[in-house]
Amino acid sequence: MAVAYVVVAVGSSLLNISANSDHLSVNLSFSQLTNWLIAIIGLLIAIGLCGRYAWAWWLGLAASAFQLYRLVSRVWAQNSLNHLPGMHVFLLFGLLFIFLLLLISPKAMSSCNR
Repeated sequence: MAVAYVVVAVGSSLLNISANSDHLSVNLSFSQLTNWLIAIIGLLIAIGLCGRYAWAWWLGLAASAFQLYRLVSRVWAQNSLNHLPGMHVFLLFGLLFIFLLLLISPKAMSSCNR
């Protein structure tokens, strides 16, 4: 899921999905530090979770909660039906929410013990 989030987040900036000004969208580009941080931290989490490291579990929990907070606060600040999020924002929100649910499952918590 972490790799899927990185692909969607970086891919949306490369394909310029966020070019439409009629709706709220995720605006990332390769020139922004945020895009690089998302890619590096997401891939680091994915590699660490494959190795079942506890630090990767905690980092994944913190990173996904922070990203969910950023998405929700941005949508909440708009609070108008004229500026609904684009479909890719819903996709990112769904990926983060599913990743967070899978991460806090008892099996995932107990398997990351190294």
